[in-house]
Amino acid sequence: MSYELIYRLILLVTILYIVFVVLQTKGSPVKYFRLRYFINNEPVIIMTNGRILEKELRKVRYNVDELVSQLRKKDVFHLSEVESAILETDGSLSVMKKTNLTHSSFRNPLNDKSVREHPQIVVIEGNILDFSLKVIGKDKRWLTRTLRKNGIDNISNVMIAQVDPVGNFYIDTKTDLVSFTSDE
Repeated sequence: MSYELIYRLILLVTILYIVFVVLQTKGSPVKYFRLRYFINNEPVIIMTNGRILEKELRKVRYNVDELVSQLRKKDVFHLSEVESAILETDGSLSVMKKTNLTHSSFRNPLNDKSVREHPQIVVIEGNILDFSLKVIGKDKRWLTRTLRKNGIDNISNVMIAQVDPVGNFYIDTKTDLVSFTSDE
């Protein structure tokens, strides 16, 4: 073999490796059409019955921050409003809101001037968001007591927790209790 051929092979392998690393760390394969076809060519349910399906999030390389951001873009500020959320094959999020909620106690965050009127996420993936607690005038001791009242002793088991301006508490744990049956 000539040195030129070896050089080109090394260069090709290096380029392929860099592309692979970039896709694994910076971008989701779901967002790249051609890769998505080979990896996952079906929409993926990432929330059902108001609960986040963590396994499905990991499968499509989505994180809670991305999910919350996409929900806000769909005018969903209270996680408890979501009946189901589906990550489509084009990378967009489709959301079905629950129909039996009464919104009289919810304030529209877009019309409120104060951050205090927005629902505040106080825990993401087991991490306490101190700023959000400060905004709602609460502390870690309050959060711990509230989680215990809801049967959660270890904060690392919490995927996301949110408090709305009226004091309603939404908690989703890392353990999915939702099961699907398959016809396969």
